[in-house]
Amino acid sequence: MATIRDTPLVGSAEAARLLEIGPTNFSHLRKKMEDAGDDSFPAPITKLQCGPIWLESDMVKFKKHYDARRRRVRSNGDAAAPAAKAAPAKPTKTVAKNAAAKPRAKSAGKATATATVTNIKPSKKLALAGKAG
Repeated sequence: MATIRDTPLVGSAEAARLLEIGPTNFSHLRKKMEDAGDDSFPAPITKLQCGPIWLESDMVKFKKHYDARRRRVRSNGDAAAPAAKAAPAKPTKTVAKNAAAKPRAKSAGKATATATVTNIKPSKKLALAGKAG
């Protein structure tokens, strides 16, 4: 964090850390709010080659209105509500692997080329035909 005349300044990485989000999410948030014309996102005080620079105090004020967990800006009436409880996960059904599949034929220890090629799509058989031998 840099200071000019005792005024703390922050770049994108420091601003993201203040908002408790990652730098990529900060960049997306900033672009989304600028595209929407939302002026609640602080304007940078200057833009340098390395990127925009904000006053730390502006980012701290913005953080009071930004809910990082829900990734949205709170309206004036919203309080900092606790995170909503997630619904319990529904149990998933387990599906047996193709129970109607034919059992494999047992060989006397040798695998024949025709036994392995018969279960493969015709387009793949041509490619394997040259390799079996």
